Amino acid sequence: GMYLSMGNLLRNPQLGLLFIDFSSPKRLRVSGVASIDEHDPLLEAYAEALVIYRALGLPRQEARALNNMGIVFSSLGEYEEALAHYKSSLKIDQLLGDRSGVALKLGNIGQAYGDLGDLDRAHADRPERAPVLHHHRQDRAELDDDVEHLPLIGIIAEDLGSKDQVP
Repeated sequence: GMYLSMGNLLRNPQLGLLFIDFSSPKRLRVSGVASIDEHDPLLEAYAEALVIYRALGLPRQEARALNNMGIVFSSLGEYEEALAHYKSSLKIDQLLGDRSGVALKLGNIGQAYGDLGDLDRAHADRPERAPVLHHHRQDRAELDDDVEHLPLIGIIAEDLGSKDQVP
């Protein structure tokens, strides 16, 4: 969803949004040209948050901040830096046993490798990600989190030219 769109805006800045009010037959369309700030002030805020989360012993929040920093770096085209943050966040989620967080981070790592043009590594974690999502659905019956990660598998398959083979 939203994070994938940020990366797409670097390639095509044309933007269109559709807002629908389902309680009445009203809708609003907005279109324009988007840009991404090369010196995103959020990086400083996330870095400050990391210090606080670590001092307070809040690993789940630390993992989220690291992942969000990875998203910012990815949106700026700094994929190696994004990978470092995603991998740090992944380690925390693995220690916490957060299966949904692990699936999200594996997807982000795969996307970053895909953006670097390393499709073998982008595709490598797909078998590991699928059981994590399946187990998460069975344990918690929360499909919304899982569905969020499935487009990443499709993007990788499309890059590999095998969209019809997506599990």
